[in-house]
Amino acid sequence: MVIYKNSYINKRNKMIAKVQYNDFTGTAAADVSDFYINSMDEYIRSLSDKYDMSRYHCVGCEFWIAGTDELGIVFYCNDLQEKKVIPLSFNRSFKINELFNMFKRLSIVIGQHINEMPQPDCETVFLD
Repeated sequence: MVIYKNSYINKRNKMIAKVQYNDFTGTAAADVSDFYINSMDEYIRSLSDKYDMSRYHCVGCEFWIAGTDELGIVFYCNDLQEKKVIPLSFNRSFKINELFNMFKRLSIVIGQHINEMPQPDCETVFLD
């Protein structure tokens, strides 16, 4: 699997999600599944015995999809020996349900000029 680096580092040295045209941008929030004891480290360990939980501590992840039901995932981990954040991944694609199994809840908010958009002040209108 080819690892595409979709995020970039902004002027404040923070990672920001990025795709080719950035038609929509936004934010995301997630709760790690209770099955993994609320720990991304436990999730990664369930995927590979090579993940050394005494050396690495996962502090985030990046995932992307491009028109298929498979996605790429990179885990950002503190390397406690090297004292820096490193990207760790797997040489395979993941199915979408594997991503959803990682999280108990996942919320993604995207839009055009999302930082300028006010919070709606009415109930959701259903179209069906």
